Amino acid sequence: MVFKLSGIALLAALSCGVLTQGADAASLNAPLRLDGASPKGPLIGDSSGALYGTTQTGGGSEWGTVFKLTPNGSGYRESVLYQFKGKPDGGDPMAGLLGNNAGALFGTTWVGGTADRGSVFKLTPNGTGYSEKVLYSFQGGSDGGSPQCTLIEDAHGGLYGTASGGGDIGQGVVFKLTRNGNAYLESVLYSFQGGADGAGPSSLLADSSGALYATTSGGGAFGKGIVFKLTPNGNQYSESILFNFDGRSGGGEPSASLSADAAGALYGTAVNGGDPFCAQAGCGSVFKLSPSGGGYNASVLHTFGGGSDGKWPFAAVIVDSSGSVYGTTRGGDAVPGTVFKLTPNGNDYSYHVIHRFTGRDFPYAAVIEDGLGALYGTTVYGGTYGIGSVYKLTPHGVKYGERILHSFHP
Repeated sequence: MVFKLSGIALLAALSCGVLTQGADAASLNAPLRLDGASPKGPLIGDSSGALYGTTQTGGGSEWGTVFKLTPNGSGYRESVLYQFKGKPDGGDPMAGLLGNNAGALFGTTWVGGTADRGSVFKLTPNGTGYSEKVLYSFQGGSDGGSPQCTLIEDAHGGLYGTASGGGDIGQGVVFKLTRNGNAYLESVLYSFQGGADGAGPSSLLADSSGALYATTSGGGAFGKGIVFKLTPNGNQYSESILFNFDGRSGGGEPSASLSADAAGALYGTAVNGGDPFCAQAGCGSVFKLSPSGGGYNASVLHTFGGGSDGKWPFAAVIVDSSGSVYGTTRGGDAVPGTVFKLTPNGNDYSYHVIHRFTGRDFPYAAVIEDGLGALYGTTVYGGTYGIGSVYKLTPHGVKYGERILHSFHP
């Protein structure tokens, strides 16, 4: 089974976590959840159909887990690959994983590491399980801190990511980890200044030239975030602003990574802005930036109204080979979230909700798609025990049927 993250072969990280301080008071007083709880990052899949992900909390020390779901007959069997321990190990992984051809898994934790400002870790298969190694511990200064986004990797094994804190003035950085023997050296590619250049970067998208693309949730001309590009220039990177969010019709405060299609157009979500009649700050939008000459033309594919169509799209979207766009929302009128599809319709897009969650089953993460068009994702709460689930949506004509593949349990 082949899983697709976007319409073209770009290195893409689909989502960032949401700022939430560690395990909440309720979880600290709850029984230990060795299985994990509150998955906020997107899944990844391998060629056998197995799914891999992280939970922000749970595990023996309540600092989160890395898990695997293996197809087992008509169902899936869960195994916990690693349980985080907090400082000086990692803790509170909010992002998805990056896998390589050798079966190793890479990721970030929001806290933990030697300075308790987050870490980059690697899980290596060792025959009987996985062994963990902290590749870098953030110090929270100019090197960055509190990473909550998925990593990407280049052809030489270099790892790239973002940290929402630290940097020159605490507004976040784009960093690279370069292999040096058995270790990794960190370098800061860009440090945000919190003004027109943005603040609070999301996960990265890379093109074949090595340029990096992402959004920031703050900063920009209107203080509502930007889409930016970092272009390699020798050993340095120069930033260019592709789009400034105004918090109104174009949306505002994007928190997720970008996706791209075969023509190089960029797609993303903005959490707020859009419909001025939806709540106080708007309910968000899906946008597209199309290459035009030396720049990009921006268009809004959908503005959320906060009713049955959903609201607050925190996660990234994916784009399939037909140009259809899939994503999730965290809320809506009397529903805790939705999965939606935008289908090209001439010069416009038709919007369809393909699944409405019930109870507390709201998603923070993007979906992934397999070769048969089925979608897979996670919910932060909900499931049988109310602490999260992994779901699958299978197309049946124009409708989708939901199946819970795993409910995280105490």
